[in-house]
Amino acid sequence: MRERVQRWKSLPAEERERIKARLQKWRSLPDAQREQLKQRYHALTPEQKTQLMARREEMRSLPPEEREAIRKRFKAARSLPPEQREAIRACAEGKSIEEAADCLPP
Repeated sequence: MRERVQRWKSLPAEERERIKARLQKWRSLPDAQREQLKQRYHALTPEQKTQLMARREEMRSLPPEEREAIRKRFKAARSLPPEQREAIRACAEGKSIEEAADCLPP
């Protein structure tokens, strides 16, 4: 426990605020949705989890404006029909976040 406290204290203030915001967002989700997300995460293979973490870090490294623009495009893509989403997924496979964003409709 002390290690976590020390690690938390050693984080930059910006990082602590980012984590607090994510935790607050997580807590605001309905229980059923949180459970579904947990199950989906635990169903991932170790390789998929590694890829997910790498993508998260890649997004974090982008400038905030660019990050937000990419988020909006990916969010809009979620409302597309399944066959279009699959085409985007196939196009984006193995690409960086910025390259994958080029697979999305404008």
